[in-house]
Amino acid sequence: MKLVKSVHDAIWEEYKTYREVSLYIDKWHEGDEDWNNHWENFSIIKKESGDIDLLRTLHSMNGSDILKVAIDMGVDTPDFIPSIPIFKNELKSDFKTAYNTFTKAYK
Repeated sequence: MKLVKSVHDAIWEEYKTYREVSLYIDKWHEGDEDWNNHWENFSIIKKESGDIDLLRTLHSMNGSDILKVAIDMGVDTPDFIPSIPIFKNELKSDFKTAYNTFTKAYK
């Protein structure tokens, strides 16, 4: 629940309009629509106004998808991947060029 809220806040901080948020979420949405089969990795939930309900949409994601979004948005995930913050701090303290390269690759 805390991770979803952090991701929600990070997305709204990065993208200022409903259109931009919808485009970003569409990047993560996968689906298969066959004549008798419908599958999607999560539901994109809309408000009555037609705008995306980001919090409810994020809650419909499975754990691995929300984790991928969190990493993409730069949200700290120390409970899930403890080695990345440790690795970043080690590089940052000793190797400035390596840290910059790691940050670019991480994004």
